[in-house]
Amino acid sequence: MTPSYNQAKFLEHTVLSVLNQGYPDLEYIVMDGGSTDGSVDILRKYTGRIAHLETGKDDGQADAVLRGFQRATGEILCYVNSDDMLLPGALLAVGEHFASNPDTELLVGGSVQIDETGELWKDRKNHLSFNLGAEVSHLQLLFVGCRFAQPASFWRRSAFFEAGGFDPDLRFCFDYDMYLRLTLRKPGTCLRKFLAAFRVHPTSKSSTLQEIRSRENGILHRRFGKEKMPAWKRVWYRYHYRKIERMETRRLRRMLRTGLLQLPTAGDRNPAAWGSPA
Repeated sequence: MTPSYNQAKFLEHTVLSVLNQGYPDLEYIVMDGGSTDGSVDILRKYTGRIAHLETGKDDGQADAVLRGFQRATGEILCYVNSDDMLLPGALLAVGEHFASNPDTELLVGGSVQIDETGELWKDRKNHLSFNLGAEVSHLQLLFVGCRFAQPASFWRRSAFFEAGGFDPDLRFCFDYDMYLRLTLRKPGTCLRKFLAAFRVHPTSKSSTLQEIRSRENGILHRRFGKEKMPAWKRVWYRYHYRKIERMETRRLRRMLRTGLLQLPTAGDRNPAAWGSPA
């Protein structure tokens, strides 16, 4: 599903990246929170292919996504924000994995970061920003955070609601909170395939709500007992998982330099050029 609010600049690419997957059992739900920038006009172009479109004021992103999931009937859930994208073949790969691995509750794949124009984004050191999924253990999440992009994560509907769904009181970290609760049940699984593109731009939530993110991270660290651990244990866990993160980053950059790893192409990042499924 997609929560939408005043992201008309990117919205159509997001919608097409889902609809043009060619996935046979797709149930696409879009919850628009009352956009005033033309987003609703874009969405109405695709009403014949969107299973449910709802427009009107909501109580925030967590509320919109949760209500969308409550309406969903499928067993595998994910949400793609209205400025992010799925990559070609993502849903087929995810569907095949869950069908072959009935014990998997949370699945995380790879992603690339893109800029406003859809080009691959580089950090301050001029490095391309990407990953191929990550270890998804409860302690890793608690001490290092999410080393994966949210649109590249998928989970079983049953596990989601048994774990309590989203906390609607959280504005930024409701997905982080959910991952922490899911991984208390069992660790997540990594799918070594690029599944999504996460967009970095000045008006994204990641760019504008850092103070809220910091405050809510503190709430979750207390909620899940991080602050009650001895100081030496907190230092050790952080060092251990940061070391794993650095090693993985170096390995992937080395694979990219030597041609063993290929990033999604410009065509992969342009769902309007994929063509509608037959």
